[in-house]
Amino acid sequence: MLGNGSDPRVTLRVARWSGLRYRSTLVVSGSLGFEGGPPVIGPTTSMVVENEVLRGSSEPLVERRHGGVVRLVEERSRLESVTIAQVGVPQAVLDFWNLMLSPVRNTTYLQRVAESAEVVQLNSELLGGIMPPEAVTRAIDGAIEQQRHVPFRLPPSPVGVGARWRFRENVTMNGIRGTQSAEMTLRNVDANEAVVGITLRQEAPPQAISHPLLPGSKATLDAFRGEGSGELVVDRLTAVVLSGNIAVAARSTMTAEAGDKKNTATLVGVSNILMAGTILRDDFDGDTR
Repeated sequence: MLGNGSDPRVTLRVARWSGLRYRSTLVVSGSLGFEGGPPVIGPTTSMVVENEVLRGSSEPLVERRHGGVVRLVEERSRLESVTIAQVGVPQAVLDFWNLMLSPVRNTTYLQRVAESAEVVQLNSELLGGIMPPEAVTRAIDGAIEQQRHVPFRLPPSPVGVGARWRFRENVTMNGIRGTQSAEMTLRNVDANEAVVGITLRQEAPPQAISHPLLPGSKATLDAFRGEGSGELVVDRLTAVVLSGNIAVAARSTMTAEAGDKKNTATLVGVSNILMAGTILRDDFDGDTR
């Protein structure tokens, strides 16, 4: 905690009951290019997921993590729809990519969510044994990874407007292993919703990576830094994200070999995440506390 904010102060945490259903929409887009040159627009991946709580807050799974006891809600999520669009890609290719996504739709996965809203575990598998094209699976895997590492946590103690708190975690960003730290500020809170502002920083040490613009080629990451900001509107009771947006700009310097020469280049990337959520059922049995 960096500050508890003004009075009155409230406790914010995940409280979900068995049988609760909610729908989440995630739209991930971005671009990448050499510094000083035109960016290459990447695919826009849109996913709609329906979630059902299997084990709620009154019967949580209990694990020891981060040196303490953590209570987890377990949910089953179903990928209702997923589509990919990309500027400059012929419509026939896009139609083929989206057709190949048919086996992926209705995929289910289990996720475990801590009281802090951290997605502790997210396991999925494809149905039908058919793999879509590599470009499609990369986009889906990236979108799911973005969902798991949305830079958001609930504060560990009661807070009021103006409260600030921070957390740090290890992440993989487009194949780059690094760390992400996020600072949150409670901008507003009422009986139904909490509005949380987010600023974040991403860093990564030197490492070997796949070349981001030349498939099949390798490169060495010399330096990486990213910064971003956003805002989430969160349901007070369940901590389901009702709406949100996060934008991140990153700058990386890498070296790649071409024959007997080494070329160093700086890449600038921008990623955008839009989120929306709807609680589908608000009736429950038992205590969620």
